[in-house]
Amino acid sequence: MTPRAGRLYLIPAWLSEESPPETVIAPAVLERIRSLALFIVEDARSARRYLSACGHPRPMREIVMLELSEHTSARDIPQLLDPLAQGVDAGLLSEAGLPAVADPGAALVAAAHARGIAVVPLSGPSSILLALAASGLEGQRFRFVILLFLLLNRDRQNARRSFLFIFVAGIHQHQPRDVLPMAKGIVDSEESAVRVPDEHERALFSRAAQG
Repeated sequence: MTPRAGRLYLIPAWLSEESPPETVIAPAVLERIRSLALFIVEDARSARRYLSACGHPRPMREIVMLELSEHTSARDIPQLLDPLAQGVDAGLLSEAGLPAVADPGAALVAAAHARGIAVVPLSGPSSILLALAASGLEGQRFRFVILLFLLLNRDRQNARRSFLFIFVAGIHQHQPRDVLPMAKGIVDSEESAVRVPDEHERALFSRAAQG
């Protein structure tokens, strides 16, 4: 008989190690974290610190951690799901916030869907949504661009379009001191549709990004 496939739980992490997990993670989510013995993690060292802070009952040496980072080859991602295919539940854990959002875990989630493995997202802190909520910008539609610097190097026109969208109705994950000087090189003076955030908005962005 083929075993029931395990579930892939998308585990939220703290945005700052200064915040105890119990202050930002729901009790039911903490219980799920403590019940798992297999984690697919972005960084094993930070994952151990987080799981320890969550009060995981197992010694860290007994917890299996498989690494999935930006350096993981695409051909190696499907094999990370082999234990789940054998019926083992696993947690996908990023260094901060929700996994699979602007995160290498997205490819693993897609692979899980392709293999018929259930994906269970658990609610928790997200720097993207916190920044959007605190910005005062219209949140019904927005575009989040995390690789603005890479876009600028590869395709200046795409970088221009992304930047315009971000500041009309969106958020960014770069510090304002980095992004605003860049705006002067991307946006022409005649682009009257651009609205650069004022000091109050930039302060909100900065505080939200810091958790």
